[in-house]
Amino acid sequence: MKLQLPLILGLAAIAVPLSAQIGVNLTPNVASPQPVGTTISWTATASGGTGTYEYQFSAEGVSQPLQVRQDYSPLNTWSWTPNTVDGSFTVSVAVKDTSNNTGSSSVTYKLTSRLNGGLAAVNPTNHPLVALFSAPPCQSPNAMRVRFQQVSALTSFTTNNQPCRFSTTTPDISSMNFLVAGMYASSTYMMHWETVSPTGTVLHTGTNLSFTTGALPSNVFFPVYTVNIPAPAGDTMYPILLNAFLTIPQTGGTPVPTATDLNGNILWYYPQGVSEFGRTEIGGNMMGNIANPDPTKYYLREWDLAGNTVVQTNVARLNEQLATYNFPPMLENPNGGSSPYPTPTYITGTHHEARRLYTPTGALPSGWVMTLGTEEVSSTAYQGGTPTAPVDILGDKILVLDQNFQLKWAWSSLDWIPLSRSAVLGETCHQNSGGCQPFNTQFSVANDWLHSNSLQYNWWDGHIIISERHQDWVLKVNFANGAGSGSIVWYLGGNIQSQFQPQFALTTNGTVGQHEIAYPWFSHQHDVEFELGGAQIGGNRILSVFDDGNTRVAGPPFSTFTSGDSRCQMYAINGAAFGANLNFNGDIGSYSFALGSAQLLKGGTIHCNSGIIGGLGPSAYAQSTENDLTTGNVVYNLKAAAGSYRSFRLQNLYTPDTP
Repeated sequence: MKLQLPLILGLAAIAVPLSAQIGVNLTPNVASPQPVGTTISWTATASGGTGTYEYQFSAEGVSQPLQVRQDYSPLNTWSWTPNTVDGSFTVSVAVKDTSNNTGSSSVTYKLTSRLNGGLAAVNPTNHPLVALFSAPPCQSPNAMRVRFQQVSALTSFTTNNQPCRFSTTTPDISSMNFLVAGMYASSTYMMHWETVSPTGTVLHTGTNLSFTTGALPSNVFFPVYTVNIPAPAGDTMYPILLNAFLTIPQTGGTPVPTATDLNGNILWYYPQGVSEFGRTEIGGNMMGNIANPDPTKYYLREWDLAGNTVVQTNVARLNEQLATYNFPPMLENPNGGSSPYPTPTYITGTHHEARRLYTPTGALPSGWVMTLGTEEVSSTAYQGGTPTAPVDILGDKILVLDQNFQLKWAWSSLDWIPLSRSAVLGETCHQNSGGCQPFNTQFSVANDWLHSNSLQYNWWDGHIIISERHQDWVLKVNFANGAGSGSIVWYLGGNIQSQFQPQFALTTNGTVGQHEIAYPWFSHQHDVEFELGGAQIGGNRILSVFDDGNTRVAGPPFSTFTSGDSRCQMYAINGAAFGANLNFNGDIGSYSFALGSAQLLKGGTIHCNSGIIGGLGPSAYAQSTENDLTTGNVVYNLKAAAGSYRSFRLQNLYTPDTP
């Protein structure tokens, strides 16, 4: 007998006219006005309809577009910490019930400036290592930033540049506000504002103000760091290391995402565990996934440097939108037949990647975001499935959302990748096992078919690359800036299965680093990225990869190797000619069977994160390394006593590793 697919998680869309039958009141816990940076808790009280409600909270400033802050969920409260600008805001809640009755309410709320007699001021936030700096307005088209320096230190840092808003045509006199982050605990800093011309010239500076950070909280766990190889004396371009630790309990507690200096001293942290940390964004916001068995509480979240949630959606809400998305029929029937088969229109969770799509050409609206979601299908014909004993197969969706985290485009792996191509090493997931997303509870085991783990939008052609770990593959997907069919533009990587030989011809001309060079392709890779903003060098683009190396070290029939280290790799990719050259093949000195990241650094080095060494569990640890590109030698190594999904070397907390 064939098992049925699970019910779609979340609410199914009902095609009946909307009717406003729900009454709703929206109230803050503190009355307007309040100073910018105040945390305001909002509560919506609904009446009428079926009594089973979902709430969506939004906020917008004067002449600003609507911004959904917390998408539809059963949660009737919302915590808002507006810290960018003072002025009047419209705060709204929309309510619906299971019968599609609706209601809404809006409240005007005023935020006042924190300026001190019209002059700059600095105030604490709810994060002990983050300050809120407020400055007077500045003249467009210039920009403003804050420069901060620890007392007695020789080096200063700056926040991101924010465009000035005042002009003769737009006399905006609202204050400029900055979250200042990247500071040691219990330390005194001096900070002042600077205005900068469009060419980068510092025009004016404000008076230095003093700020003392708080102590590290006793209820947040920070892993022990050990410097194995100190950073070179001149290695000052990327002084911050950001670790996206796994929420696996260690001896002493469960770690949280943490930024340190190169010696492991804490500079910043996110106050709660994140199942998978996506990316840092321009300006300092970050994204990640917060897993939960309840799909209404399984969050895709963006937060600011003070840890305040900026925008949030959930798996149930995404499934509500996927239920009406126009997917093509699956190109391969999971039961072996030739008749069309419906593409699954739900996900069981979001995972691994969450990042913004940036384009210098303006080909996409500002603020779009992409993430990965797990999909599944049962099969009676592929990957061991039979008519009497079907198997559950886990695939992946790409979801592209707008600035309000509303679905704009979706791609299903089940539409484009043949089910006959099994996971290279036959990986499986068990119910409630680590490293796996939820799946149909009618199965105790599912085939972990793809295990995709990174996405990158390529602005130069409008497409998306996706790393599929369990296929030893990187695919370029036809996104075409939201108009693409989802077809495969090309696939990159090697595999022993003869019907899927590499599409790219690989050479090793001048390769720096000879560690197991007889197996030049990556396998079970993580964090695949085109570097240098996609710039071409001699017709090639540079691709960085963390080569976990599982297939390479698995031994016969996959390779002649039975043990070895993971590798930090860079390839020169010519997509038009389907050519690839392995430029760098760095031995990082350890084997990470999962996780990891790679990042090209200015100055002739590459950073890699060997994300989990020593197996899953309390003894797991990670190593962040830096290899010299001319010699291949490891020139820096920092051990963290916890598994780390990714780590990034950063110039500051406002500039991402790769936009």
